[in-house]
Parts: sequence; C-alpha cells; structure tokens
Amino acid sequence: MTAPSVAVARLAEPISWHAGDDPVRLVLLVAARGDDATGYLDLVQRIAAACVRPAFVDDLAAAQTADELAEVLSGAIRQR
Repeated sequence: MTAPSVAVARLAEPISWHAGDDPVRLVLLVAARGDDATGYLDLVQRIAAACVRPAFVDDLAAAQTADELAEVLSGAIRQR
C-alpha cells in the first residue's frame, strides 16, 4: 500500500447496530500504513465530513455498480 485507501462493502442484508437505528447497508473500510497516521486521519476526516451530507449518503445508496460507488466516494474524498 502506498497511500491510505478506502473500500466500500454493500451488505446483502442490512443490519442494525442498535435498536431503533436505521439499518446499515454500506460499510466503509479504511486502510493505511501503520506509519502514516496523518494520511489516515486526513482520509477519515474527509469521509466523516462527507457522511454528514445527505446528498452524499443518497448518492452512495443510489449507486448501482462498483464504479459508481467509487466515483461517489472519490468525489467526496477530493473535496475539502
């Protein structure tokens, strides 16, 4: 791995973490080298900032292919 990365897993069956919460359909997986805390934290911050925007969440949910998911996620990560 040369740079922090993110992957998306779409669950076959949504799961609820806590009673009363909306079920989780997508899981974001973040990976980074152990010596790149700055890169890891920057990526997590960008993802967290995107996740509070309803349009981003809607776009992720609407994506039909892996390429569409990657495009939505990449666009969010590039934004500052």
